[in-house]
Amino acid sequence: MMRTLLVRDFQVETHPQTGQRRVVSYRPDPHTMKPVRTGEGSWTDPPDPVAKLAAIEALGAQRATAQAPVDPDDPEGWC
Repeated sequence: MMRTLLVRDFQVETHPQTGQRRVVSYRPDPHTMKPVRTGEGSWTDPPDPVAKLAAIEALGAQRATAQAPVDPDDPEGWC
């Protein structure tokens, strides 16, 4: 009994003029085993690492000033 296993691969593609990125998927052709492009996502701007870090720090500060964590063993605090 012969089986063929096909694996799907994903890569990030960068637009040469705009710098935008998208994910492209490939799957091997079962007869030639060469990669064939099977799908692609939409172009998106790459994340700004400084803005992302600022958003993460703001979320951490917001959670630190929020109410005390709920004790999972205390049914009174579940509501």
